[in-house]
Amino acid sequence: MSIIFDMTVADPGDPGGWGVWLNSHYLEHQQFVQKAQLSAPGTQMELYDLGLWPLEGGTDWWVDAHYAMHQSLETASGISAPDMQAVDFTDPESWGIFLDLNAQHHAAIRQHYGIT
Repeated sequence: MSIIFDMTVADPGDPGGWGVWLNSHYLEHQQFVQKAQLSAPGTQMELYDLGLWPLEGGTDWWVDAHYAMHQSLETASGISAPDMQAVDFTDPESWGIFLDLNAQHHAAIRQHYGIT
């Protein structure tokens, strides 16, 4: 699977664009889990549905699930996952930092597993 979206461009205030980002991002996580399991048979990794976005009740569960997946990828690949738990989706600067850290880790994971 090729990269079908720009991981560094997303705005939670744009429902259509945000939906595309969420689903594309989730598909890439799905691909990472598959590659990790293929490269190390017996590897167990939780695949949270990161394509879902909470409409009520806050975003903590999404942030926690996303971070847990990156931690699992760190264990499987040996590539350190940055701490992305402090993101504030209402603050453009915090959101931008999150996007950059996430994109960097995804790029490193793609390279590790030979995903183009």
